[in-house]
Amino acid sequence: MEDAEYATRPATIGELRQRLRSLGEPWTVPARFNDDDPLPDLPPQRVETGHIEGLRAVNTREEFEACLREVPLVNPFLAARWRELGTPVPGSAAGAPDGGAAPAPGRDVPEWGVG
Repeated sequence: MEDAEYATRPATIGELRQRLRSLGEPWTVPARFNDDDPLPDLPPQRVETGHIEGLRAVNTREEFEACLREVPLVNPFLAARWRELGTPVPGSAAGAPDGGAAPAPGRDVPEWGVG
């Protein structure tokens, strides 16, 4: 299947089944649907805030950016990239070791930012 075919929405259940087969069948369509049935056009499901303890909904780009800035970065490479882009790096002024700069070549870097 070509990339352009994956970019379009299947029109029927049969087209969906064919696409899933080409992807190695990560899941299947229930047998109660016929191949000629149109693919249902379901509205997006809104997730209510608080359905999972400790998880909050982020509805705007501003909220997302605020979330990013709440927690100091532990990835020194991401911090360095943010500096290159002129983006403030949370935690770097709060006494991060070596100013939060990217590690020198050959220096051990803790995996996943865990020290």
